[in-house]
Amino acid sequence: KKARKYASPEYDILRKVRNDNPTFRIVIKISSAKNNANKGLTFEHMNQYISYFMPELMDEYLILCGKKANENGEIPPAKSMPAIQKWFRKKRDAFENEQVA
Repeated sequence: KKARKYASPEYDILRKVRNDNPTFRIVIKISSAKNNANKGLTFEHMNQYISYFMPELMDEYLILCGKKANENGEIPPAKSMPAIQKWFRKKRDAFENEQVA
């Protein structure tokens, strides 16, 4: 970023490097981590949100996490974290859309 400023020492270094290496390219990568919708979405956060705003979904959440028996009396294996996060976002979005309407 400092090389963007004309006549800065970094600009001069970059200019010299580009003159010495005409095929030199600068690639700016944008991290996909910033666009991750699940960042910060932990089990604790989902548990607190469901407890406070959507307590009727707590049983379903615990079944997905493998912490409670389903209607057949069996404790199913826990779903993966991304699967539970996807389920949570879908339910949360539906809940928030209901509140707005």
